[in-house]
Amino acid sequence: MRRRSNLLVLLGLASFVLGLLAVFLITKDDVDGGSAGGADTVEVLVAGADLEAGTSGEDLLRNGDYDTERIARADLTADNLTAPSQLSGTVLTLRFAAGEPLRVSGLRSLGNSVRPPIPEGFEAVATTTDFVAGGASSVIPGDRVNVYLNIRAPVEFTVINEETGAEQPSAGPYATGRTELLLANTLVLDVQVGTTPLQVGQPTDGTAATATATVNPSSLTFVLAVDTLDAEKVIFASTQVGSQLYLSRVRLDDDGNPPPPIASTPGQDFFTILNEEALAAFTRTNPTP
Repeated sequence: MRRRSNLLVLLGLASFVLGLLAVFLITKDDVDGGSAGGADTVEVLVAGADLEAGTSGEDLLRNGDYDTERIARADLTADNLTAPSQLSGTVLTLRFAAGEPLRVSGLRSLGNSVRPPIPEGFEAVATTTDFVAGGASSVIPGDRVNVYLNIRAPVEFTVINEETGAEQPSAGPYATGRTELLLANTLVLDVQVGTTPLQVGQPTDGTAATATATVNPSSLTFVLAVDTLDAEKVIFASTQVGSQLYLSRVRLDDDGNPPPPIASTPGQDFFTILNEEALAAFTRTNPTP
């Protein structure tokens, strides 16, 4: 009788242990499944209300005009904002409808420096260069730059013959490509990373049109402080086929003042660029004290 009672006790204990093991395995599966599901999604920022272009990121943070939403990690792109801190120090360049994901391409960084005001007697003109021609991101607002005009090939014009009224080609003033200093010690008011042209989508279901743009880090846009005459030069030079503007940063002294501007330069083309030997160039730029 005692042996049978012991057997029943052992069977009871075994059943209890098996039950605990089953509960543990089920609970573990639930936890693992939940973790796996969480790992497959990621939190992104979306507009908490209709947001207009020009709204600062600081205002969004202050007013809480953003929400979060979980999306599949496979759908995450480099353009998605994933943390509120990414809004700090930015301004919206696009309009976002409520619930629309906030994107890097719809923001512009204000930078860490204070944008200088336009000096009296000057105006602000913008020009876009490629990454290298714009100084490879070494130029910030408040810097001074020299602006060079580079003509990659001989430029030909079409003129009207005064006698016949017919169009005829006319050679440009230079026989080859040419580079020459255009503006000296020019104040930079702002620098922006370029964007691709806006792509506007007009839905057929009557909903609002959307405009998207993507960041194009291979181009830079500079806002320069110039007078009206120099604005004409920048606009003309930056819109002609076969010409390009190059910017070089000018060294400022401890008080933020640039050196005296260069009075004049001869310019360089295929006929002149090799006239000066390398040793002579070194001696000119590194004079003996």
